[in-house]
Amino acid sequence: MSKVEDRRDRDLIRQLRREGDDHKRRCTELLGEVSELRKDRDMLKLERGEITIKYQRELEESRNEKRLLNSETERTAFKAQCSEEEKQKVLLKLEKRSAEVNIALSEKASL
Repeated sequence: MSKVEDRRDRDLIRQLRREGDDHKRRCTELLGEVSELRKDRDMLKLERGEITIKYQRELEESRNEKRLLNSETERTAFKAQCSEEEKQKVLLKLEKRSAEVNIALSEKASL
């Protein structure tokens, strides 16, 4: 009976070793997959960071461009206002000169 038990024990030991080897192999494969997934995750994080930086740059450039356009618009509006004021001054001078000419003509005509 001891030979049978020894044989069963040896068979059980072999089976357990095979199962242990299978578990080690599966564990190694899973660790490899985990490593690949971590690499992929890290690559995606880097890519997302680069995209975020690019987006922030473009956004800042757009804001700067908008500020420049607003400044240019304000400058142009100010120049237009100054031109309008200058035009009014010239028109007033013209009216004054015209009145002076009319007065001078009427004085000349009365003489």
